[in-house]
Amino acid sequence: MTNFKRREGEHWAVDKRVPLALIFTIAFQTIGLIVFLTNLDNRITVVEKDMSAKSGQSESIIRIDEQMKSLRADMVEIKALLRQPQPTAVVPRR
Repeated sequence: MTNFKRREGEHWAVDKRVPLALIFTIAFQTIGLIVFLTNLDNRITVVEKDMSAKSGQSESIIRIDEQMKSLRADMVEIKALLRQPQPTAVVPRR
């Protein structure tokens, strides 16, 4: 079993040497993060353009919906007029 007791006079120390593997790992992670954020920015730009294009379509759909409501109201009025009894036309005799 390993003995974890410190010897007298021995203190914790930070070594100034940095392993090359750690430098490469941090560099690759940084490059990966930059690539990821760049792709994310491009994807957000595409979604924003798509949403702005669909915004115009939604306004058109709202206008068409309002026109359909108006047409339905007109049809109801026309049907009501057609259902009313028509006065018989009096044809003058000669």
